[in-house]
Amino acid sequence: MDRRSAHRDDWRELLQRVAPRIDGYCAFVETRAGQFVRVEKATDSLDVVGLALAWVQEDVPPWEMEAPAKALLGQLSDVADIETMILLSRSVDSFAGYYVRVRSKA
Repeated sequence: MDRRSAHRDDWRELLQRVAPRIDGYCAFVETRAGQFVRVEKATDSLDVVGLALAWVQEDVPPWEMEAPAKALLGQLSDVADIETMILLSRSVDSFAGYYVRVRSKA
């Protein structure tokens, strides 16, 4: 689903549902404008359409983030009422590499 047509997501509730499974991963909110903002800096004024969960580590290059993303996808497979997929970020502002997009089912 395209970001422009995605419903606005309650990212705090979504994060709470996946939190037990994302230890070590960085959590970002994904905005309708395509920005990634760390959840620690996210505000209610952002038009959030989901979460982006990534294995962002100083010593891990972007091309080595695919295996952790696939592992996380498996860990989230039994969480009810969410949609997940692996994508690639090329952002120079937030992070570059593979991540798992998590959205609530509409």
